[in-house]
Amino acid sequence: DADSTDNNNNNNKGSKRLHKRIIPILAEFTDMESVSTAADTIRSKFKTIDILINNAGMIYPTSIYPNYFGDDIETSTPQGYDRVFTVNYLAHFLLTEKLLPSLKRSKMRSGARIIQVSSSGHFMVNGEDLGPTTTATATIDNDTASSSPLASQPAASSSQAIEAYMNSKLAQIYHMRSLNARESESLDGSNRDTNSKHTTPTVKAVSICPSWVATNIIGPEFTVRPLMDMLAFSPDGFGIASILFAMFHPYAGLEGSDYVDNTNKRWFFIHLPRYVPEGVMDRLQNVGFLVLGLTQKFASGVNFGKSSQDSYDVVKRDALFEWSKVAVEPWLK
Repeated sequence: DADSTDNNNNNNKGSKRLHKRIIPILAEFTDMESVSTAADTIRSKFKTIDILINNAGMIYPTSIYPNYFGDDIETSTPQGYDRVFTVNYLAHFLLTEKLLPSLKRSKMRSGARIIQVSSSGHFMVNGEDLGPTTTATATIDNDTASSSPLASQPAASSSQAIEAYMNSKLAQIYHMRSLNARESESLDGSNRDTNSKHTTPTVKAVSICPSWVATNIIGPEFTVRPLMDMLAFSPDGFGIASILFAMFHPYAGLEGSDYVDNTNKRWFFIHLPRYVPEGVMDRLQNVGFLVLGLTQKFASGVNFGKSSQDSYDVVKRDALFEWSKVAVEPWLK
């Protein structure tokens, strides 16, 4: 939103009243060109940005109905990347890179915040599909094709379509930690911009997991929609609690406080895998998501938590970050 002042001629002549304005700027997140244009529009309208919430998201119908995967499902973007990977991760990466200078100019005392809306689904992948590969689909139209991660390539099977969402959510967490690492490395101890008389505010990135929220991500046509409406958190109620927590908690974004959850899943995703064989745990996870969905309202409570063990892998994190920088470079020139 933006602030403006206006004369209140009805009740308080001569006085000024503060108005909050919502300015919609549309972007098609499956198209990097559209996202770049939207970012340019935002920068032209606002010199500073205090909070950026990377919340755009989609899934393939296959994630709801595993046997549903056919030619009628479009999996490729205009740039040749996977649609879910692009909407959930790569478009956010581009938007963040273009808006980062405006975020660094924030005058918030605690610094600007970047909120990555992730998911517990990231626990179900290990990051291998987010690393560089030696082959790629011929449709990818830039120099990154030779090392494009498997997750970035258009889903060609039902299993790849199902994992697309999970990989994109792990990628968001990698992105969050890369942003914090880069910000930390850029500080010289004085935290001062040599081109300004003012100190440069720190930009903190935070990942959040809202659990099941009754949004339209699955579409109104799915038969599971009534179940979601009954069991999931409300999108205008507790469903946004973790986002608000990440936006305003003074410690959010600091080391050890960069992942926010609104249900207690630690017993299942963190402790249980220590005692259950890996193959068995893979099968339990599918059941576990259903159980967590059915019981989440009984275990709700926003707090800092731990993301998956693989999400702390610095090598995989840095490899994805470097590839992503090259991938978005055409829109940063």
